[in-house]
Amino acid sequence: MPTYEYECEDGHRFTVNQRITDKPLRLCPEQTERVFRCDAPVKRLLFPVTAKLLGGGWAKDGYGGSK
Repeated sequence: MPTYEYECEDGHRFTVNQRITDKPLRLCPEQTERVFRCDAPVKRLLFPVTAKLLGGGWAKDGYGGSK
C-alpha cells in the first residue's frame, strides 16, 4: 500500500497509507492544542522516485542482455 505525504494550508505535514484507488484527502486531520481538528484544505506532495536497475548489461550499456 503506497504512502502519501500531504501538507495543509496551516503548514501541517503528515503521511497516510492509502490504496491507489482511494481518493486523495481533502481536509487536514491534524489536532492542535487550540482546535480539536485542523480541517484546513490539503494538497498531496509529489517526490521523485529512485529506481536501481540490477542484472547483467544494465550498468554497462543501459540495456538488458540479448541472450
